[in-house]
Amino acid sequence: MNTKLARYLLPLALIYSSTLLGHSAMFPDSFIFDDSNEGEPAQMMRSLMRGEAAAAAATACVGGQANGYPCNKVDFQSFLAKADMGGGSANLNDIWGWNDPLNGGEYAIVGRVNGTSFVDITDPANPVFMGFLPSHNGGSASWRDIKVYNDHAFIVADGSANNTHGLQVFDLGTLRDITTPGGTLSETAHLGGFGNAHNIAVNEDTGYAYIVGSNQCSGGLYMVNVSNPTSPSFAGCFSSDGYTHDTQCVVYNGPDTDYLGREICIGYNEDTITIVDVQNKSNPVQIARQGYSGSQYTHQGWFLDDSHELLIMNDELDEQRNGINTPRIFGTCAISIIRKRSAVTSDRRRPLIITSTPKTTWFLKRITAPG
Repeated sequence: MNTKLARYLLPLALIYSSTLLGHSAMFPDSFIFDDSNEGEPAQMMRSLMRGEAAAAAATACVGGQANGYPCNKVDFQSFLAKADMGGGSANLNDIWGWNDPLNGGEYAIVGRVNGTSFVDITDPANPVFMGFLPSHNGGSASWRDIKVYNDHAFIVADGSANNTHGLQVFDLGTLRDITTPGGTLSETAHLGGFGNAHNIAVNEDTGYAYIVGSNQCSGGLYMVNVSNPTSPSFAGCFSSDGYTHDTQCVVYNGPDTDYLGREICIGYNEDTITIVDVQNKSNPVQIARQGYSGSQYTHQGWFLDDSHELLIMNDELDEQRNGINTPRIFGTCAISIIRKRSAVTSDRRRPLIITSTPKTTWFLKRITAPG
């Protein structure tokens, strides 16, 4: 047996390890918003919540402070209360964005418990609530996720109340035609086939969306062709490693030439990092799977840049399960990916073996990176 080493370092904040061959959702529909440990809101936040104009005024970051908030090269621009973004008093749970390619407008797409709010932030000091898109079939739960592709928003929602939600599609170009902001919006298209889902990723290079944590494919990759956004279609399913909490899918450009140019997904599967070759949507192939000692919950990660050499990953439950109630510096791993190859075959589907060496880095709850 010859061994080919395709090594790249992936600094990771690591989570719950297991030797099981599959996963199940560790946390069923039981989440509630809990601010019991947060104490009384700061005076500045109380002023903002009362709608005091002075508290919401644009303020430059000077001397490490901006309008009462600590800052570092980030200015305070404005504040928009959730009650002013449609959906009543429903909590917020996610945010994404869109730049209008025709007029340069910038929009915040805000996930709500009961739907999605769209806010024009082209003038960041004066945000304008454009409209509210209710959850498909009126479902309400704590999780919603949005991604943008080809000037359309793709929306999923989790929780038992969204068991018929599926994939909502909203044409973002309609926002530029709104003359009376603040109304109720309607979805442009919808795809069933699954109901609730925890997350969605879109590979803009291929025009495929990857729904994860759904009630199909054992919670694994539910693949959808969104190249025509208003006619999304099911493309394939990867279920053999069970529940995936989050994923990033790319056309691989890293140092292992055997996978160069192939579409792969990095799955954060509660207790492992799982790598899947999804070049053939009707026959996706798991090429790596590894858990790590001392981890708590494999939450989410992101390639640091388009070289696909560095991957940053985080732990969601380190504080709770280790009795640490504040963010802290925490261990990550440098990962080497080693692919074993038979002397008589060049089959790229042979499994990757992932090994790790602990390093020290920083803590993050949610990661994205430019690239």
